Amino acid sequence: MNDSWVAKARAVKIEDEIARRGFKLRGTVERSGPCPVCGGDDRFSINTKKQIFNCRGCDKGGDVIALAQFLDDSDFTAACAVLAGTKPNGHDHTVEPKNVVAARYSYQDKSGALAFVVERVEFQNADGSFVVAKIRQA
Repeated sequence: MNDSWVAKARAVKIEDEIARRGFKLRGTVERSGPCPVCGGDDRFSINTKKQIFNCRGCDKGGDVIALAQFLDDSDFTAACAVLAGTKPNGHDHTVEPKNVVAARYSYQDKSGALAFVVERVEFQNADGSFVVAKIRQA
């Protein structure tokens, strides 16, 4: 694998990648908020000085490449392509849009028991942009 290509991916600031994906976190250096994958409050954090992330709920963490792998459920090469823009051989990296659950809505019956859950699914390109949204019942 091309070392300069990986270095280009690794040079992306973790806070810039979080912002590009539209995630809102509180704080300045140690920024925290709900995890984009598992939800919950204050489980997910990034450190802008160390350029790392951590999710206590998912038990995942690492640098910006690991963050892209985590958020996109992708391998190292695909994560680098999202961050650096191309494959190491210079060809565009095209990946089919991935289904991402953007929100879950739980509905209870009269007794308060869970009746069903509706998920809002969005289709996300490898670059983090979203294609189209639709609702599916889970």
